[in-house]
Amino acid sequence: MVQQELDYSVEKKNRPWRRYKTTGSVYDFETFKSLRRCFKADVAAVYREYVRRVNNDIKTDPKKFWSFLNSKNNSSSIPASMVYNNATITDPQIIVDSFADHFSKSFTRDAASTLSSASLPYDNLTLTRVSDDDVLKAIKCLKPNMTSGPDEIPSLVIRDCAAVFADPLCFLFNLILNTSCYPMRLKTSAVRPIHKKDDRSEITNYRPIALISNFAKHGFTKCRSTETNLVSISQYLSDALDNHSQVYVVYTDLSKAFDRIDHGLLLIKLESFGFSDSLVELIRSYLSDRFMYVGVNGYASKSFKQESGVPQGSVLGPLFFNIFINDLVDDLDVPHLLFADDMKIYLTIDSIDDALRLQGCIEEISRRFSFTRKTKPLLFDYKINGSILTRRESIRDLGVIFDSKLSFGENIRTIAGTAFRALGFVLRAGREFSDVATLKLLYITYVRSRLEYASLVWSPIYDVHSSLLERVQRRFLKNVVFMLNGAYPPRGCPQGLLLGEVGLQSLLDRRMEHSVIFLFKLFRGLQECPHVLERISLRVSRSGSRVRSVFYIGRRHTDIGLKSPVSRMLRNYQSVEAHIDIFCCSISQIKKFFSISS
Repeated sequence: MVQQELDYSVEKKNRPWRRYKTTGSVYDFETFKSLRRCFKADVAAVYREYVRRVNNDIKTDPKKFWSFLNSKNNSSSIPASMVYNNATITDPQIIVDSFADHFSKSFTRDAASTLSSASLPYDNLTLTRVSDDDVLKAIKCLKPNMTSGPDEIPSLVIRDCAAVFADPLCFLFNLILNTSCYPMRLKTSAVRPIHKKDDRSEITNYRPIALISNFAKHGFTKCRSTETNLVSISQYLSDALDNHSQVYVVYTDLSKAFDRIDHGLLLIKLESFGFSDSLVELIRSYLSDRFMYVGVNGYASKSFKQESGVPQGSVLGPLFFNIFINDLVDDLDVPHLLFADDMKIYLTIDSIDDALRLQGCIEEISRRFSFTRKTKPLLFDYKINGSILTRRESIRDLGVIFDSKLSFGENIRTIAGTAFRALGFVLRAGREFSDVATLKLLYITYVRSRLEYASLVWSPIYDVHSSLLERVQRRFLKNVVFMLNGAYPPRGCPQGLLLGEVGLQSLLDRRMEHSVIFLFKLFRGLQECPHVLERISLRVSRSGSRVRSVFYIGRRHTDIGLKSPVSRMLRNYQSVEAHIDIFCCSISQIKKFFSISS
């Protein structure tokens, strides 16, 4: 009804304008201006009502709220004009076809497989029949907001109609197991281009995200994250530098690793792990003859074949990738960390023998993979495929910038800069809403999340760095106080008063809380980080001892050692362990304590 009324207003406004262009009558022109003002007022009123409903429905329909914000941010849209092979493209159909052409070049045809297939001492692995209860249990694990694939069946429908889907799905899955044949209909994936870096108008700066059927979705691996990876390397570096040693780190980016896994080699490895012939044949069927197409803004490209790689977004994709790559890292005799296709090998170098040992590992992995990013430390020329690795004073590792002195100054300045830009968007978008709670939600989502990502790794110990981060939050607090009171707080107003009025914690308290929660998860088995756990020692106190601390905090010789993840976690916990027992309490109790005490 609202749209019809606006359409009528447009037509009503345009009538005197058409007469004016014919007659030149001043009366018609004044009538047009009057109707135009009324039309603009009507549009503004409709828009305000829409924003009000979006704000009010934030809890019942959060998807509408975030879609509205994303449209304001314009962060996920693809430019109308794209560049590919030095040619500018404006036709939407040609754009999606160009994306398809670019993504199809990521795959490689299977090479002749020469890997030894010596079996491990296991019985043949087979899969048992699937029951209706198994299917129902799996359906319950689907998130209701999962994106639908080419079949366009939303996960919400599958969950709500689980009883209807269970029996036919059970029959289908058992048929797949019996025939070792995977249905062609489930092998098609829609691909959405996601901007990766640099110029948004360059097609080569995008990576593909596959949207598969909700009947074959997966979740991420539990207990491991980018943060556990970063904390592990940070602790190793801190320990070495605290002992006045030097560490050499080689960062590698396996070139399109997920897309270039050789199917033949993968099947040979599965056979060597004891997979039965029928199961290997089923996996061969699952991997072969897969097709993809790019879909953008209602346009779809021609389908292209996935010649290699594992199906992204599938249940088995991460498992197959781990099986394929695990023997690579198993052969390395130096410390190493792997997160998806980002691998780093590192070693404390105290002699030329250590340097040669690291060089040997580099040569070993270069025989198996191609790399697109490499770095090298000081003094010793490390080589890969005959090329000397270039030295870098700093490098971005899983979103955190490490520098050669482990000061994280550049990282903190970068975080503050991106957070200030995000805050600008929040304050502009916040003008649409009159509810302070909504503005706080925007700040927490778009700004504070940037200020806190992996903070256990880089948390500042110098006031200059800490105040730089707090300055971002202070600007937000002052704007909220202005919204509440109609006036900005006086210059020099204590930060604590602003935090109390708005109902937020200081970033310092938040980082302290996060470190205690990380320690809690570490000891409760909710976070898997063995490299860090082995650095934590429990204190065995003598009878009658005045020292009640659960953990032993060793001596540190440098500031780097003091701000290492383990030292920071233990010192922060020591300051609150009279009120919190991580072996008995819950995460909600930890958060409640810090919320009350801040």
